[in-house]
Amino acid sequence: MMWTPTHHPPRFLPAMQPRSMTTEMLRRILTAIDDLDAIDA
Repeated sequence: MMWTPTHHPPRFLPAMQPRSMTTEMLRRILTAIDDLDAIDA
């Protein structure tokens, strides 16, 4: 899960994207996965 450090970075990493931006990105990705039934493929 490469997005995990972006959504909740460890203390030793600098701040990355705002949490709201990362949350929206994940929402869009998960919506696309659901719309395309990618998990069932």
